[in-house]
Amino acid sequence: MSVFNEKIKELYKDTREVYRNIIRNIIEKWDTIKSRKQTTNLRHEDSCCLLSRDEQVFKVYNIVNNTENSIKIIDIFNRFIDIEPFLSELWKNVSNEISQQFGEEAQRQLVRLVSRQLTFLLALSPVSESDKLRTSVIYEIKVPDALNISLTFFDLAESLILQYILIRSAAALIYLYGSSRFRREAFLVYEKMKEKDLDYKDIHDIITHKIAPPIYSFLSALNLVSGNIDEEIRRYKIIRYLSVNQGTIIRNIKAVIPTGMGAALAKALIYGIAARSTYYIPSFYVTAVVGNRLLIEIWHYIKTTDDIKSIFQEALARHRRIMRQTRDIISKAPKEFLKDIEIFYDSADVIRDSVLSYIIQKTAEGVMDAQALSELLRIL
Repeated sequence: MSVFNEKIKELYKDTREVYRNIIRNIIEKWDTIKSRKQTTNLRHEDSCCLLSRDEQVFKVYNIVNNTENSIKIIDIFNRFIDIEPFLSELWKNVSNEISQQFGEEAQRQLVRLVSRQLTFLLALSPVSESDKLRTSVIYEIKVPDALNISLTFFDLAESLILQYILIRSAAALIYLYGSSRFRREAFLVYEKMKEKDLDYKDIHDIITHKIAPPIYSFLSALNLVSGNIDEEIRRYKIIRYLSVNQGTIIRNIKAVIPTGMGAALAKALIYGIAARSTYYIPSFYVTAVVGNRLLIEIWHYIKTTDDIKSIFQEALARHRRIMRQTRDIISKAPKEFLKDIEIFYDSADVIRDSVLSYIIQKTAEGVMDAQALSELLRIL
């Protein structure tokens, strides 16, 4: 493990630089991204398995996956799996299986999903050394006549963990205010502005409208969070009579949940903090391979049936099969630390991603049975 740790250290800084530039670019272009009219169908094949129907997420998805960013991300991903031949061999086998079963486009999507999620985790690592993450600034919010408020990789890591612990949907701005460091810094700015008779609401509005939505869209483009459940709920007119947060109408709030893979990433980060080691990184890599392989399989299965019950049964059955296969492979790993790999993607994560996949596909087709879905989830 010591050799693995030394080699992986070389990747942290490089990965943070890549994602710092990507996130800054998204934030700086946000006014254009949110105002540009949609010109293409959101359901084209190259967006297979993306657990969102939000057009802004699709635009951000294209930024994350443009040629320049893709080359850098794939390079870091290949450097990671080349550290241990076992990791590289596992990837080659699964990638080839997906290609044979579902075609080259499904294989390319597997590459995109696993490489983006794994390298983003590297950007948040090593999570047990939080001091380095606290000082690794992604973006600074300029505050006139006061201290600036900075967004760091630590803030993203802690916010993802917090939403997982909440186990409920939350407003998109939790990905900023969900961090204890960010809240303290924002409070200091609030106090200083108060002394100068300046209104912190102006800064809060910047955070709410110009910083939080790009962060949400970025995380959604990596399939880590989704606002899709909330979008479905808002279709019902009765919802307009419900209110939260001192009377703010719920339909004006971007409510989001972690996807199954988003929950798995949060669990990996928690494991890393508790264990104070980097075991969680190869564990999350295997988790991402398992979770995204299953997502692609279920995504294609949903195309063949409208029977919700059979979709969930199939998802759970395939999860058991893939987990058995993967654990068998892990048991034969050449090194002890690889044999101890944890898989953070459990049956609850499977159900969550299956629900999102079902809603996205069947809503697009105009055949979603919301009542049947609700009744089945109540039974589950």
